[in-house]
Amino acid sequence: MGINTLDYINAISAKVQQLIKRQESLKKENTALKESYEKLLRQQEELKQRVEDLRQQELLLKAAAAPLNPDEKKEMIQKINAYLRTIDKCISLLGK
Repeated sequence: MGINTLDYINAISAKVQQLIKRQESLKKENTALKESYEKLLRQQEELKQRVEDLRQQELLLKAAAAPLNPDEKKEMIQKINAYLRTIDKCISLLGK
């Protein structure tokens, strides 16, 4: 009976050691997967920003390519002038 108990204890000890090694391996894998996940999230955000930039460029190109009637042209000039005045105010405030 003493030998069987000793064998049983050794078997349990070996299984515990295997489980500890497996846990360490899984921890390393988990860390690697978290890093990969974070990297993919950053890439996703960069791609979203790129898509938004491209949409803005598309709108600008469409606006530039489309012929404007006189009223639209006058309105566009007024908006541009308003933007320029705002930019000038900001520049003057920065200079103070």
